[in-house]
Amino acid sequence: MLKLGQFSAMGDAAASMVMPPETVTAVAVNPAQWEQVISATATVSAVQGVTVSAEVSGRVSRIAFESGAMVAAGEVLLQLDTASEDAQLASAASAAALAQADLVRVRKLGKRDLASEDAVDRAEAQVRTPSLRSA
Repeated sequence: MLKLGQFSAMGDAAASMVMPPETVTAVAVNPAQWEQVISATATVSAVQGVTVSAEVSGRVSRIAFESGAMVAAGEVLLQLDTASEDAQLASAASAAALAQADLVRVRKLGKRDLASEDAVDRAEAQVRTPSLRSA
């Protein structure tokens, strides 16, 4: 019965409560000039970005874009130094030409029975070697 009395007293006190008045602030309006640019410190992140990586390692000899610029699909972005690969290609081309010349020479000697069939077969195999044909 004691609890019932306490709850009844709380209900009566709540019914007689009045809400406090709202706080209102007033400020005089004055015309002012707004700046077109506002300086601020911020962190910006791109909506879209890509990671560019090479299939082979090497030294970059030319950068064909400006940082932040738009580029089209398939456009050259970087050019690697190919001096080493160019030298290897020239070497392979020379080796292929030498193998072809050897084959012609060995076939001529084979027709006169001055070279064995084995020597002709070896010369033909040397011409068919993939590392020499790619040159």
